[in-house]
Amino acid sequence: MITDDLLCLIEDNEGFEALPYRDTVGKLTVGFGHNLDSPMPKHLARLILKEDIKIAIRDLVKVLPDIDTYSTSRKNALTDMCFNLGLTKFKGFQKMIVAVKNDDWETAAKEAENSDWYNQVGIRGKKIVTLIREG
Repeated sequence: MITDDLLCLIEDNEGFEALPYRDTVGKLTVGFGHNLDSPMPKHLARLILKEDIKIAIRDLVKVLPDIDTYSTSRKNALTDMCFNLGLTKFKGFQKMIVAVKNDDWETAAKEAENSDWYNQVGIRGKKIVTLIREG
């Protein structure tokens, strides 16, 4: 059973490292001694994904403060794009962002479609553009 005492003991003994590092035997490690050379359980990967999505949403609101007024499909598509690209590269889609702010979804979709990103991400791009276009 994991008690608070056990958790605190191991946290204290391991120490926390936000960035990956090599431990004393050369294993790639992060956090509180988590061995990155071991397979990551899917439930842990989903926890990390959820935290990363929260960051993408927070970043997206900086660019599109009215995002909560968009349809769920469009909001999800734009969040996926921001998650995939990161805020800096997402902000590079200036014409698409202007079109989104003007509720011009056809132009927004075309701007996403006419990008290197669209050609690089394969089926993901097609899905995202369809969601932007059709809402």
